Amino acid sequence: MERSDRKVITRSPSHMVHAVRAGGLLDSYVEAESRLEAHFIRRAALIPSHPKIIHQPFRAPISPKGYTPDFLVFFPGSGFKAVVEVKIAERIDSHYQELFDSAAAFFAPRGFVLFVITEFELKHRDIHQRIKLLMRFAKDRVSDEVHARVTSILGNYPKGLPLGSLSRKTDVPARTIQALIARGVLSSGPRLQIDPSAVVCLPNTTESDDEVFFCRWFDTQAWDPNARACP
Repeated sequence: MERSDRKVITRSPSHMVHAVRAGGLLDSYVEAESRLEAHFIRRAALIPSHPKIIHQPFRAPISPKGYTPDFLVFFPGSGFKAVVEVKIAERIDSHYQELFDSAAAFFAPRGFVLFVITEFELKHRDIHQRIKLLMRFAKDRVSDEVHARVTSILGNYPKGLPLGSLSRKTDVPARTIQALIARGVLSSGPRLQIDPSAVVCLPNTTESDDEVFFCRWFDTQAWDPNARACP
């Protein structure tokens, strides 16, 4: 594989380029060629372990023109590498199925796992709207004292507490709890619930299988050429 030299260029009003910083959660902007790709970047940025997200990472020689996937999500701790294609479901026709079959077979022996993620995963039950709110909360300043108080009290509840209850026990505004969720200090699970009844806990640092975690986070599975796992 070789490094992709493609540049994202705005050619017309119908082709907008989004430079996503995800509320400051990312070290640098990640480019997106569509709103759907921007949804993916924001959601990936909320993964508590903060993996590296690279747009159009390389070109793979699996077609005459080569194949450049949308994203590479790299987990430094485990070394897990997810190659991600973000696609509107109805556009995944037989051509793309064959392309993704070839891509998955090419990547597998090289230590990469291909995922095809659609609007069904990225917008299910309005999760993208909650993520937009979390991006806003992520910008809030949280003092070290408040950070320590919340994590110390929550540490006494291994199964977590409803967000509203945690806010009352710690005497901390709900929005501050939500800001800590956005930063990965606290977790409300893959669905990223942020209402008062949402159960909040400390992130599970013992999760060692990042592939399993990635599947849960996006409610998806790796593309399987044998099963033709088209969404």
